[in-house]
Amino acid sequence: WETSGAKVNVKILQPKELHIPKTNKELAELVGVILGDGSIVKYHVAVTLNSVDDLEYSHYVVSLFEKLFKVQPKVYVRKRMKALDIVVARINLVSFLIERGLVPGHKVRNQVSIPKWILENSAYARACVRGLVDTDGTFFKHKYFVKDKMYSYNKISFSSASVPLRNDVLAVLTSIGIKAHSSTTNVRIDAIEDVKKYMKLIGSNNPKHLKKHR
Repeated sequence: WETSGAKVNVKILQPKELHIPKTNKELAELVGVILGDGSIVKYHVAVTLNSVDDLEYSHYVVSLFEKLFKVQPKVYVRKRMKALDIVVARINLVSFLIERGLVPGHKVRNQVSIPKWILENSAYARACVRGLVDTDGTFFKHKYFVKDKMYSYNKISFSSASVPLRNDVLAVLTSIGIKAHSSTTNVRIDAIEDVKKYMKLIGSNNPKHLKKHR
C-alpha cells in the first residue's frame, strides 16, 4: 500500500476538534458521573445507565457532554440488559479527562479517587459528589415499628469498591457538616436532618432520586 502511490487522507488520521471547557461545576459533576458509572478507554468515554430507571437522567448526562465539549454523544440501548450507553468517541476527550486527573481502565483495580483540583474547591467537590451519588447512589426509605406504629424516613447510600473514592466522598460530606459513616462497601447518610442538608447543599439531578425523596 505504501509503494502503490496511494495518498494518505490526513483528515482521517487527525483527531477531531474538541471544545475545551473552562474548569467549572458542570465539569466537576460530569467527572463524578464518569467516576460513578463511566469508563475511559483509549479511544472513547462512555457512561452506562439503567435504560428504564435512569432514562430521564440520561438526557441530563447527554446535555452535560453537549454543553461542555460541544459534541453530540451516541446513545446505544441494550434492551435485554436494560442498559443504556452514552458514548463519545474522541481521543482528545480521553486526553483531556486524563489531564484532569481521571484514570483510564478498571476503576476498582486502579482504586480511583476524586481529582485534587475538585477537592480543593468546595463548590466543585459538592458537584462531583452529586454526580457520584446520582449514578452510584441510592435513595431509600427506612421503615420500623414502635408499639405497632410504623415510622419511615429517607436515607442516602453511595456504593463503591474503591476505598479512596469512598473516603473522598465521606470527607466532602463531613466538610460541609453532613454526618455520614463509611463501611466496606458504601457511605451512608442516616439522620433525617443530614438527608435534608444533603438535598439543600448538594441536591440531585437524577429524577429517579428526586421522586424517591419526595
